[in-house]
Amino acid sequence: ISDPPTCAAKCSEMYNCGGFNINGGKCQLCVDRDVKANVNGITAYLKSGYAHNYPDVIQVQSAFSRVNGLFQMVGHKHGFPRYTGPNGATLSFERQAVNSDWAAAHWLQSDVWTILEGGHHRFALRSPGGSKPPTQSGWEARTDVGAQLPIDLWTPVAQDYTFLFNACPRGSGIPYNNAVNGGAVTRAVCEAKCNADPACRVIEMAGCSAGGCLGPGM
Repeated sequence: ISDPPTCAAKCSEMYNCGGFNINGGKCQLCVDRDVKANVNGITAYLKSGYAHNYPDVIQVQSAFSRVNGLFQMVGHKHGFPRYTGPNGATLSFERQAVNSDWAAAHWLQSDVWTILEGGHHRFALRSPGGSKPPTQSGWEARTDVGAQLPIDLWTPVAQDYTFLFNACPRGSGIPYNNAVNGGAVTRAVCEAKCNADPACRVIEMAGCSAGGCLGPGM
């Protein structure tokens, strides 16, 4: 396949195709990952409706305490963001047409956002075709495995952080503690942790470059 219309038709047939490019006269479908334009001079085509402005971090608060806290985007599933949170919990998108996507195919029988923890799907939100973002209302709980409503998901309010210097913000009278759990984190996660702590005034990030930060945070 070497022409864009035919390549686009192939992409449209796949629910998890986010776009395509024509490289060396060949059609290449972009599946379950970010689609970026103008990479190495290759022209990329984005499927209409595929691009969503999802946050890097989502806050969860529910009557089931094991999933309460910050969820950080770590990758994608079916072309939608996948997040990890407290106690190994995950927030991801499932397709009804995929039999192994239990919450979608067997529980609610709809495309869903779902929170999985401890080997169980605890919560799910019906979202046909990804039409509803995970921060909307309408979540359902599996009370048979201990999950309880209410549950709320929201994007933490951003606060301005001013760059100080390339060193550690430590010294006499400055407490240095509360390492952000989870190994390497983004700056957004570290800032959200600080925003949630009334005693936090400064953050320290490692692994920073012109493209952002991904490393241990304090």
